Amino acid sequence: AKASDPSERIPLMQGSGCHDGLVRDKYVFFTSVSGHILKVDIEKRMVIQDIDISKLVQMPVGWTRCLEGIGNRAFVATTALRGSKFKKYLKWVMRSPAKIRTPSAIFQIDLSKESLVDSYEFTMYPHAAVYTILQHPIM
Repeated sequence: AKASDPSERIPLMQGSGCHDGLVRDKYVFFTSVSGHILKVDIEKRMVIQDIDISKLVQMPVGWTRCLEGIGNRAFVATTALRGSKFKKYLKWVMRSPAKIRTPSAIFQIDLSKESLVDSYEFTMYPHAAVYTILQHPIM
């Protein structure tokens, strides 16, 4: 499969602005800038799971990036919303009726139960941005 061949592309969310990807076994996990984790079956070439992080934390999350997986858990970081040159990716924010959004944060999500396990919000650092999450080699 060639990424440049349109017939080989896997359809994801319209306008989602996928940010990071992670290959695990026969799956690829993506974060979308709009706050979703997408699980794609490589062989079936389709999205088989779509988890809306905003629903799990019960408020809109910021720019969703970074993804690490350990077992059936995903660790995802969000960065508090700020100005961006990528205006088309922020349309989902404008459509949201909520005025309160999460600060920059790291969420631990159980993929099999589609539930929030734990979170850490960077409330003391209002302009914090998380760019990567990596599994420690001894885990």
